Amino acid sequence: MARNKLTGTIAFKERQQFRQAWLWTLIFFSAVGSLVLLLVLGLDDLRKGKPGVLNALGIVSGIHLINLSLFYYTCLETHVTDAGIFYRWRPFFRSYNVIAWSEIQEVIVQKYILMNFGYHVSKEYGKVYNTDGGKGIQLILQNGKKVFIGSQRIAALESAIGEFKEVSVQLK
Repeated sequence: MARNKLTGTIAFKERQQFRQAWLWTLIFFSAVGSLVLLLVLGLDDLRKGKPGVLNALGIVSGIHLINLSLFYYTCLETHVTDAGIFYRWRPFFRSYNVIAWSEIQEVIVQKYILMNFGYHVSKEYGKVYNTDGGKGIQLILQNGKKVFIGSQRIAALESAIGEFKEVSVQLK
């Protein structure tokens, strides 16, 4: 897998973001909860005119704003072209990871049963790129490595890959 700029004729493109209501609820309430707890615990110091609580509130608020911003702006971009499959996490990577069609031994459309999101490594799936459980493509490479890329538009992704490579479907 090389790092490249997007090349070739695009047959499919998808941009996935972390937009699950439960995730945003969790992030929001953890931020508000920690700020309220810090304020309640530091109320006595605040009344005495000690600025430490305000400094701590500023730092914790800043950390939460960065966290919220990262979750809001982070997206998984996937492109299928005649050159291969391109993917990247924006804004963290400017160039794409690309898997050329010649590197791919097998493509399987399947469900992703683990509850892990983002990037991680799994024995069963290999390197996983996923924003929201569900379905995706399991790529088995010529060198034996595996890559799983989640998709919210699995039928369109399967159709686009089918133009270049045989796809097997194993939805459980």
